[in-house]
Amino acid sequence: MEQGTGSSGDVPRSIERADHMVSIATIGVEDCPEWMVLVRSNCKDVFWLQQRTCDHPESALEGVTCGFSRCDCPEPMVLDTNSFNCYDADNCPTIIELDT
Repeated sequence: MEQGTGSSGDVPRSIERADHMVSIATIGVEDCPEWMVLVRSNCKDVFWLQQRTCDHPESALEGVTCGFSRCDCPEPMVLDTNSFNCYDADNCPTIIELDT
């Protein structure tokens, strides 16, 4: 997998955060916000690492997707899918639901 950094990207199925677009799930991302890294499948690897999130911080493999790219948090950080910020896995925000 190739990694790089970028400043912004205008991609489908994304969410805007300040002046950046953060990819949720796309076929190809060209640029990432400065706090994230661009990860690309090189079509040679047998497996593709799933995106690590606060809900699923462990590394997991899935089948290769040729030509796929996405924005990931730099290791060892994970993505909080609610805020689209990167956190240490043991310091992710917790959502507390209150009974009303």
